Amino acid sequence: MTVEERRSTAIHEAGHIIVAWTLGLPVGAMEIGLNGDDTAGKSEIADTASLSLVDRIALCAAGLEAERLFGCQALHEHAGWSDAAKMVEILDDLPSEEADEIRFNGYDRAFQILDRQRSLIERLAQQLAITGRLEERDVRSILSLP
Repeated sequence: MTVEERRSTAIHEAGHIIVAWTLGLPVGAMEIGLNGDDTAGKSEIADTASLSLVDRIALCAAGLEAERLFGCQALHEHAGWSDAAKMVEILDDLPSEEADEIRFNGYDRAFQILDRQRSLIERLAQQLAITGRLEERDVRSILSLP
């Protein structure tokens, strides 16, 4: 994994964690470089069922929006597809105009949260890029949680 791939993947995952944390969801460990895929990552985030549709979409959009905010180049053509698939699943039963509005508002919500939390995203991503995995206690420490 190149330094830029590690950074981009770490920023993507940090975006998800920061939006979840800002929305009041418990967050856990983060990891990059999964199953031999240098661009794959995951973040442990509590169930989102209690969130509004806009906030659920914001959480899905957070990874790609963080990459955009920090000027990361797309790692490969499939970057963010699982996040997009989750959005489709969430909005599947809605009329297309309503789904489009919620999607737009979700992306905007994610960007607004991430823009306010740039320094935390950078701190999380930097540590994740170095270590490849942050345990829950490490994430909580960076977020200054007990």
